[in-house]
Amino acid sequence: MAVSGLFIFSPHAAAREVYDNINTDTVWRLADSPITVIGNLTVTGGARLSIEPGVVVLFNSGTGLNLSNASLSALGTSADPIYFTSHNDASAGGSGSPAPGDWGSIILDASSATLANVKLRYGGSIYGAMLYLQNNSTLAFVGGEAAHSAANGIFAQGSALSVSSVTFQDGPGWAIYSSDSAVPLLANNTFNGYAIQ
Repeated sequence: MAVSGLFIFSPHAAAREVYDNINTDTVWRLADSPITVIGNLTVTGGARLSIEPGVVVLFNSGTGLNLSNASLSALGTSADPIYFTSHNDASAGGSGSPAPGDWGSIILDASSATLANVKLRYGGSIYGAMLYLQNNSTLAFVGGEAAHSAANGIFAQGSALSVSSVTFQDGPGWAIYSSDSAVPLLANNTFNGYAIQ
């Protein structure tokens, strides 16, 4: 596995700390979990970031995951979901008291993401959503949750998304907002405290 970004191994707070750029296919493995994003991380150049079931990704304040002409595959299971959450989320391996907007967003720019049994929590401080899509990006999200965003759950502009069996919980904005995009394909989702546009 070749990665251009910097990986720092810590014996204390996290099994792995990451930031910078990824421009070759990369796998985040359960053995390295939790993985803490300590600076903005960009996947680019056609690379694919794959995340194994059960991996916990903790974001430090103001950080996020950007995909530009790249892809994300995060396929958890009901028994071993994948978490994208605040470094303060003690329920998922962090420490402290989490709050909406503790971290930024997962941004897809001319990119694709396939998510299954993924739990998104406490993000949304960048681009006004925990998942932000633009420039003909695509998202398939099956099972999991988007909870405690600072703003919207998913915002899609000029992109395509399919969302099913996802619980949207406790957000002040829209669960799913789609602008200048194909009509979202939605099925069997639950909306608690969110609206939909």
